[in-house]
Amino acid sequence: AYKGGSIQGAFSGTVNVASTGVALVDGAISGGTIVVGTGASVDVTSYTGAIRLTGGSVSQGLGGFSGTLELADGGSLNLTAESPASATILVADGGVLSGTGTVGAATVASGGLLAPGNSPGLQTYTTLSLEGGSAYDLEIQSTYAGLIPPVAGTDYDSVAVTGQLDLSGLSSANRLLLNLISLVADGSTTGDLADFDPSVPLVFDVFTYGGITGYTGSIEDYFTLDTTQLTFNGSALSGANFSLVDTGTAIQLQYSPIPEPSTYGLILGGLALAGAAVRRRRKNAK
Repeated sequence: AYKGGSIQGAFSGTVNVASTGVALVDGAISGGTIVVGTGASVDVTSYTGAIRLTGGSVSQGLGGFSGTLELADGGSLNLTAESPASATILVADGGVLSGTGTVGAATVASGGLLAPGNSPGLQTYTTLSLEGGSAYDLEIQSTYAGLIPPVAGTDYDSVAVTGQLDLSGLSSANRLLLNLISLVADGSTTGDLADFDPSVPLVFDVFTYGGITGYTGSIEDYFTLDTTQLTFNGSALSGANFSLVDTGTAIQLQYSPIPEPSTYGLILGGLALAGAAVRRRRKNAK
């Protein structure tokens, strides 16, 4: 275990960074895995191998990092400070990928969590693979009462995949959990939506993509919606109001108002009157 200093030269196996950090200064370093635990940090400016964050951090160099980065066992990465646009990321069990930025190829495995933004934000991937048991925290701050469409990445979280979105790791029996979470006006605190009109339809882009693969049938069979943290006037919105739709360029979350019982009565009454009118016309025509 390293507690400070530098690692130079090629190595294989695993090096555990125990506390204050390791400066990786030799571009020849490759083939091994740097495990960065709680309280530790690494400089990956000249590193091309593998990193496993289990609670530590990357101090610098992540923007140009082209190796593999695993987040697991409490390890997290916020993309806002420095985005690894050329890296390959695995969000494994216990890992969290948050913030706003750009990633190369990424896989979210069982137990891994996508949490775009620090309030609503947009994450961008070249390719993204989703596996069963993974999760996505989609925070919603503003809906403008349906007067104007809410904006992805500004009013709510969204993920953009410029290349392929791969859903082959999902199935109807092993889905991704989509957590819908409402934020108050400050954008950083969970709570009731302030500008929501439950009578107006809404559309949110959960994912946009250049291509999609790995699923057949209904897209809804691959996701589980949890609306328990999406609240208005002190109550959670019903999941029955929401549906997922694949448009060919995006997976959209659509909100549709469900009429109140009194509205159903008016609709049924109107249908009955219309039917009676048709019957009268037919009778008079004889």
